[in-house]
Amino acid sequence: MTNGIDVSDFQPGVSWQTVKEAGYSFAYCKATEGTGYVADTFAQNWRATRDAGILRGAYHFLHFDQDPTAQAEAFLATYSPSTGDLPPMLDIETDAGLSVAQNVSCIATFTGIVEAKVKRKMQIYTYCSFWQQYLGDTDDFSGHPLWIAAYVPAPPPLPAAWTEWTVWQYADDKEVPGAGAVDADLFNGNLDQLKGMCLP
Repeated sequence: MTNGIDVSDFQPGVSWQTVKEAGYSFAYCKATEGTGYVADTFAQNWRATRDAGILRGAYHFLHFDQDPTAQAEAFLATYSPSTGDLPPMLDIETDAGLSVAQNVSCIATFTGIVEAKVKRKMQIYTYCSFWQQYLGDTDDFSGHPLWIAAYVPAPPPLPAAWTEWTVWQYADDKEVPGAGAVDADLFNGNLDQLKGMCLP
């Protein structure tokens, strides 16, 4: 297993060199949300993670009730994929009262646009119960790496479409040197395997 964290504007002023020295090898930084929100901390975190030698990835927080094409374009206007970065992640955890079919279509449109740019499958972040309830436990995205959020003892529960997780967010308040209380993650493999996922 390989340790990492994910951060947003809730964690300003992260000391990424301290995070790396504490044994954390990768980080995901929130870039955008919906069509109009850009994280204040993204640009700084994006530079600083690379400078500290931490594998970095960016993520977008999806809103089902906002145009997925506009969301994807906003994400790609903020996040510039580079060789050696981890594939981007799509954060799916907020319902907007739409149908399962509409929700599935939103994800498909967003991921299709971004993946055409980065040449890798996006990671799908979600909760098992959320995926079951609001995505109908669809298997349409089973080819995507699963990032499961579950604050339970191992193993975390998985949606039916996946037999294993790629990243497990196992805590949302872990005290990490240099970052404070953050989301803590495990990659289901060693560091070389994680590097193998990086963008070409």
